[in-house]
Amino acid sequence: MSLSQSLLNKLDSINWTNTAAALLWVVLAVIPVLALKHNSNAPSTPQTSPSLQTKKTFTDFSRKGKSFGIYDYGQSTIEQQISDLHPNILAWFEPWDVTSYAKLNYACSNGYTPLITWESWNGQNGEDNPYELSDIAAGKYDKLITKYASAVNNTCHKSPVLIRFDHEMELQNGYIAWYPWQGHPEDYIAAYRHVATLFKQHNPSAEFIWSPNRYTDLTQAYYPGSDYVDFVSMTLNMPVNATRFIGGPTELYSANSSIEDYGKPIIIS
Repeated sequence: MSLSQSLLNKLDSINWTNTAAALLWVVLAVIPVLALKHNSNAPSTPQTSPSLQTKKTFTDFSRKGKSFGIYDYGQSTIEQQISDLHPNILAWFEPWDVTSYAKLNYACSNGYTPLITWESWNGQNGEDNPYELSDIAAGKYDKLITKYASAVNNTCHKSPVLIRFDHEMELQNGYIAWYPWQGHPEDYIAAYRHVATLFKQHNPSAEFIWSPNRYTDLTQAYYPGSDYVDFVSMTLNMPVNATRFIGGPTELYSANSSIEDYGKPIIIS
């Protein structure tokens, strides 16, 4: 399982340096996916974009071994650069205190697969965050999980939905956590397993993404197990100690390609 050189060449050709907050997505192996992270201030209900009106479903692309998407809408210059890749996934971030039904309805009504980074916090990384991992695993928030899973299922009429739960959970030594779920491997695994199991009971079409920042010896301690993971994923942010701009996905991915050893479809998120 590896990323084709032709796809890497296409992605490397995109002008990332002129794109504010651009972040590449690619899914390898069974289902390669590309998405681009855009301005977080994009409208909740985006205007229809001709370059995104593909009406293909996630399942259609998975049979062909690849799928592409765009993150948070907007920025037409990027959409134009990837228009020939025919993106069919729309993705966004959603804290547990916020429910973006407008985005969900837009995605499912226009033939796209939603990819929701579902974050167990209120958007504020501090002592007031109510969603402790241990409490999630113990069932304290089952009503919230059940309600959202059922709403997604009803809105998307049993179409596939990708859930990226509590991403970038690993915490490197010497780093300060930017998410409250970081740095607690045992609690994270227990919470992930509980959320994935309960969510799928109320939405069998949901598929769960395990998404560390990178693939290292540290990240392996957070893996919930194959029975709970449908996709493995990596953010591949620019390293904080980078002394130069890393120009494209080939270089970013090459140092982390051992994530293919899990035998799961891979998303660069």
